[in-house]
Amino acid sequence: MSLAVLFAASLSMQGPIDLNPVIWRTYKAGSYSSAETFKTVEMVTSGDFQTYARKFRPEGAGDAHDIDWGKEELVAVHLGTRNTGGFSVDVMSADHVSPTEVRVKFVEKTPPKSRTTTQALTSPWVIIRMNRPSARITFHGAKLENWVGGGQLVGVPNDNDSCGCCSACHTYGIPLPWDVYSYGNNSGALLPATTVIDGPEDLQDFARQNGVGRPDTRVRLDWSRDRLIAINLGSRMISGMRLAVDTVRVTRKGVTDVRLFEVRPGQLIEQLNNNQESPFIIVRVPRTGYKVSVTKVQVAAGQPLPYTYCDCDCGSCHNCRHRGE
Repeated sequence: MSLAVLFAASLSMQGPIDLNPVIWRTYKAGSYSSAETFKTVEMVTSGDFQTYARKFRPEGAGDAHDIDWGKEELVAVHLGTRNTGGFSVDVMSADHVSPTEVRVKFVEKTPPKSRTTTQALTSPWVIIRMNRPSARITFHGAKLENWVGGGQLVGVPNDNDSCGCCSACHTYGIPLPWDVYSYGNNSGALLPATTVIDGPEDLQDFARQNGVGRPDTRVRLDWSRDRLIAINLGSRMISGMRLAVDTVRVTRKGVTDVRLFEVRPGQLIEQLNNNQESPFIIVRVPRTGYKVSVTKVQVAAGQPLPYTYCDCDCGSCHNCRHRGE
């Protein structure tokens, strides 16, 4: 069989080749515009963009002076009005689904219900820039609920560090670096709650609403890499309770799980507290995963804390090398 025949056969197995691929990237995005309902806009000239900017007033969209309108175009997706902050929209792909149709896939990301968000009307939007596809553009949307932001793992073990031979590897996932940002018994939270803090404004809002004092400015946070997770136990009538972190791990489902101990006072020192303590702890972790969960283990004071460790003693995986972290 000739090389030409083999090449043709390989192409047929791979399917049709897009001779005019869509080259695109995110251009601008924001949380505020005048769009009250879902809208999509295709802009192929500078005049189109100016008309769009006047009508929808996307905050931070600029003037599109860097667009080569002879070769490029802009496509905008607006979600419409949302009652709080924390919502966003991202374009995931823009591909030919036929010679005459380009499909833009986008996702609406909604904040966790437990997260403190800006109590103001928002209208999230995103604009992508692409080469002129010479095809009709259609849109397909999806929703990702309980989104907490995130990104790539930064300086943490990868999946190869888990040998998979023991319960720690199978059950708890990959360990993440963490440290305690703040803790105490004087939170103003009346009910148990977990709050994801993704920036300085979130931190100031949390401190103000929970009465935990001003943020510790001595601890430097890189908000492009770091995230804070605040866990409140709520108001308790018993004094002497505290929280201690066991591990922070990212599961194979992309969930960042904080496993901690709720240490209760022993019977001899257990007593009613007229001042009502409200224990809390704030943990710094990498910005990763699409969801945060908290696993609590109750332990009586005076008992050894049952830290998670590897039970296979293979010595080769991260769990074995960091026993008790």
